[in-house]
Amino acid sequence: MKAYLVSEMGKNRECYSYQGTPFQLIVNAVDNGKGVWSTQDCEIWRIGGNEKNEAVAATVGTFHYGYSGGIQNIFKPFKHKGKWYCTYATSYTCLSVACLDKDQLVHVADVPGDLAADGFCPAEAGVPFRIDCEEGLYADWDLDGWDFTNPSANRMNAEFCDFGFYCGCVWGDDSSYKLKFIDFRDLEQGKIYTPEEPLDYYELPQNVSLEDAVTDMWILKEDPSFVQFSATTFKTFRRRKDKLDSTKGQWTKFD
Repeated sequence: MKAYLVSEMGKNRECYSYQGTPFQLIVNAVDNGKGVWSTQDCEIWRIGGNEKNEAVAATVGTFHYGYSGGIQNIFKPFKHKGKWYCTYATSYTCLSVACLDKDQLVHVADVPGDLAADGFCPAEAGVPFRIDCEEGLYADWDLDGWDFTNPSANRMNAEFCDFGFYCGCVWGDDSSYKLKFIDFRDLEQGKIYTPEEPLDYYELPQNVSLEDAVTDMWILKEDPSFVQFSATTFKTFRRRKDKLDSTKGQWTKFD
């Protein structure tokens, strides 16, 4: 595995970094000819250092995204039970998850239902950080706003949640973005869960990003299967582990 100086990585290419992770995404636009939309070739790099204290990057894997833009908002690295994973997409109608452990890209699973003929087209994805505070378990997209000198918010306890969100639209219905919840608790077994109807998705406000729309995320300390978040109005769920199967989760709504 060859390492490159980070200063050489982004030449004539788009380069994206992700907070709290050692990964960067390099994106190359692919011109597929007249009358055909362009697509994107993507390279995942792990950033580290060498003996000269220079920032170096090593290739973890590559994939091809079959749409003209936006993969930087869909690709999101996160850590689960000591291993690195990422959300990503090869088809524009399906969100997938891959393992990045051992510096290679290994496909784990597709989000259930997305590969249907009228599949759900992902536009953004994200896995928030879990922060153990005096008041409870809080989830946030960004660690920068937290005062980790305060013992009630210990940065060493800040880790990725075992759930995430993504938004997009059903193919042919781009009137608004819809929000979906993803459960990663059984990711090691290659399983991803999403809510069944009628909790399948919520419409997001127009021209508002996923991270700006989903706020005030809390996890009940006494029972982490309870998740509360605000997406214009508060939603509270209980993830019922005993009812999960290999395709979708059974959820109870409390708002």
